[in-house]
Amino acid sequence: MINRRDFIKKSLAAAVFPTILPASVFGRNGAVAPSNRVTLAHIGCGHMARNLRNVFCYLPDAQIVACADVERSRLNDFKNFYDSFYQKNRGQNQGEGVALYDDFLEVLARPDIDGVIIATPDHWHATMTIAACRAGKDVYCEKPLTHTVGEAYDVASAVKQYGRVLQTGSMQRSSQNFRFAVEMVRNGRIGNVHTLNVAGGAPPKFLYDLREENQDAMNWDRWVGPSTMQPYNSFIAPTSADYKDWPGWRFYSDFGGGVQCDWGAHQYDIAQWALNRDGDTPVEVIPSNSSNPEQKALTYRYADGVQIVNQGSGSVFTGLSRGVEFIGDEGAIYVNRGVIETKPTRLRLEPTRGDELTVYESTSHARNFVDCVKSRQKPICDEVVGASSAVVCHLGNIAEQCGEAFKFDYKTGLTDSAAANRLLNPPKRPQYAV
Repeated sequence: MINRRDFIKKSLAAAVFPTILPASVFGRNGAVAPSNRVTLAHIGCGHMARNLRNVFCYLPDAQIVACADVERSRLNDFKNFYDSFYQKNRGQNQGEGVALYDDFLEVLARPDIDGVIIATPDHWHATMTIAACRAGKDVYCEKPLTHTVGEAYDVASAVKQYGRVLQTGSMQRSSQNFRFAVEMVRNGRIGNVHTLNVAGGAPPKFLYDLREENQDAMNWDRWVGPSTMQPYNSFIAPTSADYKDWPGWRFYSDFGGGVQCDWGAHQYDIAQWALNRDGDTPVEVIPSNSSNPEQKALTYRYADGVQIVNQGSGSVFTGLSRGVEFIGDEGAIYVNRGVIETKPTRLRLEPTRGDELTVYESTSHARNFVDCVKSRQKPICDEVVGASSAVVCHLGNIAEQCGEAFKFDYKTGLTDSAAANRLLNPPKRPQYAV
């Protein structure tokens, strides 16, 4: 397991880092006072992290001071980016600039770091988040928040126990058109919603079938971390910092949850939000390979009978390749990034009225996180949101893997299927457990 004694030693040794940096660090244009600046570190410097750095770098009251990754080329890429950006845009002379680490525990041991941005493969999310909470750090963690159902409960418990701020990277909640669609559903503009068609996607491969390749660019054992050891393959973890595609780890169950937990984590999250089910889940899950000939798609049912169909064939709009469709007894709504359609059409032309219900408004996911680190308020995608949305994704994969329907109780975290229960919280390699 992760050695707590070594972790404490690292924390004490790291006390040499200053907790307040000179005013010159904060920029030439409208310098931010040290007491108002949030210091952050990246954990994971791959494809998604590069997208996130292009947002966090522009927050004037946030500063990236460290990065951790198991591959040196990615670390160097991040250091070059931030050192250059801060010099050009803030006129900073920060000595050696952003510090680099190949062990995320060294980042967590630094007392001058307020929070971390976790953008690793899914199988590391929960372990790193819990360790960060124990170290007194706030967390922005990419979606899905966890890799298993059991981890969702562990993460939510750790955030509460240690009093941390957690933002799950389900950034569609910080988009105006998704918020408007949710408010239309919540305000009954399409009547009683009975069906949601969600472009969730396919489950992962449950059998690792890739041949071993040689590499010396990364610490493969640490990359695999708490998951099951598998042979290295460049499709899973490419070793180039300028790799332009999405790595293949997400398509194998040891490390990810397939498209179901990739795009699906966005879409099911919006479904949960619109139905006001944060902190809850459907009570029944039926796989696509059910013995029922009428059951052609993965389907979820809530206690009140509302159902979510993954890639359902009952769409009232054409081209449902992404996004969420809500079908009610008085109309329908389709929402995706940059797109919102309604039947009747007039619904999308009528803004939410002052006397109608509104939901949490955020216009920037990163901005919302940093603001909440300062205020200690709950961000738009806190641990309750992230945990329950992740569980929805994982339950679908479990149903597909088992090939049988089951009922699920979110309070107990158990199903009525012995086969499904065995997959809720698979064992981790002990040297990386928390």
